[in-house]
Amino acid sequence: MTPVKPSKVKASGMPLWFNEHGNRVAWTGFDNAASQKPIMLLGSDAVEVKIYSYSGHGYIVEYKIVQSPDAHNSGKIWMSKEQIREAFGLSSVCPAHSSQWLADEYGADVAAQGKYIRYGQFLNIPGPGTGKYGDANVSILVNETMQAAIVEILFK
Repeated sequence: MTPVKPSKVKASGMPLWFNEHGNRVAWTGFDNAASQKPIMLLGSDAVEVKIYSYSGHGYIVEYKIVQSPDAHNSGKIWMSKEQIREAFGLSSVCPAHSSQWLADEYGADVAAQGKYIRYGQFLNIPGPGTGKYGDANVSILVNETMQAAIVEILFK
């Protein structure tokens, strides 16, 4: 995949498709109570993300975005080990399942349609949005703490 710089960025340097709330999403720990496999938790006051192994065949990413006290969006997608690595910036090598057209259209280092788009540390799951509140996607500013947790979940 050929990285493409976003043609439209906000004053802060974020791609236009990234919601600034993504700066507040943080790694909150592991929940091992429900499973022997670790469940990675990310969250903020408006976002919940869970990442866990799916019967040894990839990973499930569940997310919930609270728009208001009476409205939310949620989703659940499957990703391969390689896609999790790419999404969280542990790899920038996208195999054939990547979506070059998505990177060309919105600007990204890596992308897979219906799963993720990432430019630098700016990650959206399951894809780009307007960058405004109310979008049905999760923006996450990926950091080293999250990357270390991903390594731990991928190799347990």
